[in-house]
Amino acid sequence: HRRYQHLYYPVAYSFLYASWRLQSIQFVLGSKNWVERALIATNYILLACLPWKVAIGSILLGGLLVAIVVTANHQTEEILESDSPYNFIRDQFSTTRGIHCSNLVTEYLFGGMQYQLEHHLFPIMPRYYYPSLRPLVKKFAEDNGLQHHISGVVEIIGMNYQVMKKFSQPL
Repeated sequence: HRRYQHLYYPVAYSFLYASWRLQSIQFVLGSKNWVERALIATNYILLACLPWKVAIGSILLGGLLVAIVVTANHQTEEILESDSPYNFIRDQFSTTRGIHCSNLVTEYLFGGMQYQLEHHLFPIMPRYYYPSLRPLVKKFAEDNGLQHHISGVVEIIGMNYQVMKKFSQPL
């Protein structure tokens, strides 16, 4: 029930990766790209070599981590109205939040998604440039009167929870 989504969403998030895995099988069965078929098959063969509890646990934990990382950057920010005038730069700044990772573990776990604004502004730039790009993007925001949203990991997870709780309430 939606009223309790803020309580059960981490469990639902865990199954997201399982859904993506099933979708990858569907995609590869319909694909004629033999290289991609071989790579995905290799991934599943390696996964099948793990004890089943480890394999399922890794998929569920992976789903939780991926969902938290992906939703944290977007879900906490403004939703643009469909009739609002489009401005690519302004819209990226107002709908995306960066994440400050204070240690190498969270920096690794977020896998570059903590630099979501940089990714939106420069989608083909290799992600290893994003940390050095962030100060330039911040300066651009200051020079142009744009909000540059960055939060710590704990703060953004808390913000995400509050959004889920807000939207679980009856209208």
